[in-house]
Amino acid sequence: CSSDRALYNNFCYTYCPNNVEFAYQGFCQASCPGAAPYNYDKKCVVSCPSVAPYIYTDGALCVNDCGSGNFLYNTEKCVTSCPSDAPYKYNSVCYVSCPSEAPYDDEIGYCHSKCPSNYPFFYNNHCYTTCPSSVPFAHNKNCMTSCPTTAPNYDPNKECYAICPSSNPYLSGGQCYSSCPSGARYSFRSVCYSSCPSAGPYDDGNYNCYASCPSSLPQRLGNRCYSSCPGSDPYSYNNLCYTSCPATAPHADGDSNCQPYCPSSTPYLYGTTCYASCSGISQAPYLYKTNCVANCPYDAPYNYNGECLTSCPVANSYFDGSKTCRSV
Repeated sequence: CSSDRALYNNFCYTYCPNNVEFAYQGFCQASCPGAAPYNYDKKCVVSCPSVAPYIYTDGALCVNDCGSGNFLYNTEKCVTSCPSDAPYKYNSVCYVSCPSEAPYDDEIGYCHSKCPSNYPFFYNNHCYTTCPSSVPFAHNKNCMTSCPTTAPNYDPNKECYAICPSSNPYLSGGQCYSSCPSGARYSFRSVCYSSCPSAGPYDDGNYNCYASCPSSLPQRLGNRCYSSCPGSDPYSYNNLCYTSCPATAPHADGDSNCQPYCPSSTPYLYGTTCYASCSGISQAPYLYKTNCVANCPYDAPYNYNGECLTSCPVANSYFDGSKTCRSV
C-alpha cells in the first residue's frame, strides 16, 4: 500500500473499516499501541500535531478544540469535569486555584472576577447562594459573624441594613419584619412595641400608633382614633367622643357635633339637640323663641304655623279653642 493508506485483509484503505479503524505503520488495527497512543484522523500518533494539539481523554482523540461543556486540563487534555488536583474552572480551563483575573470561586467550582447574581454573597474568596452558618450575616453582600454598627438591623435573610428596607420596614429587637411580630404588634414610626409608646399613644385599632389622631381618623375616645365617634360615645366636641355633650358645649347638631350654642343651620333646640325645624319632632312640634316645645307656654299661648306667639297676627286674629291662629 502507498504511504497514505493502510492494509487490512489484503485491501488498502484510506480509512480503515470500523472494527479495525486505526492505522499504524501501514496496517489497520483495533486500537492504537502504547508506542503511538493518540488518535489523529484515525491514525495512531506518538503525540498530537499542532493543528489538533489537545487530547480528548475518551479514546485519546486529538482535537483542535475541547468543545462546549468540556475543560482543558494540564494544558493538553480535554475532560468533561475537572479532576480533584485542578478542581477550579475558568474559561473552560481547569486550575489548581482560581487565577488572579478571576479570584472568586462559587459553590460548584467556577471562578469569577466578581460574584455573579446567582452566587451573590462573598466570604474568604468564595461566592455563595447564602452565607455559610459560620458567618450568617451579610452587609453589602459580604458575609460576617454579626451586623456592623453602621448597619445593625437585619431582615429574615440576615442581610444587614442601617434602616429597614421597604420590603421589611418594621423593626423589632434589631430584626426587620414585613409586619410587627406577635408580642410587639404595635408600630410607631416603623418600630414595633408591645403597646403604643408615650411618644405615639393613640392607635387606630389596627396596631398603628400616632402622636395625634390622623386626618382620616380625627375622632378620639380614650387612646383610640375613629373616623366617627362609636355608638357607645356618639357625641363629638373638639374631636373627642362623649356619651353626652359636655357642659361647655351642651348642644348637639344633627351630626352629633357638640356646640356651645345652636348654629345658624340648626338654630332650634330640643333637649340638648339642635334642629333646623321643630315641625319634624313629634314630641315637641312648636317653636317657642329658639326652643322646640310640646305645647305653647302661658306667656305665648297662641300657635301660628307652629310658632308660639303672645297673640295672633292681625290678619289671622281668629283662633279656635286650641288657640291656633286662623284667617278671619
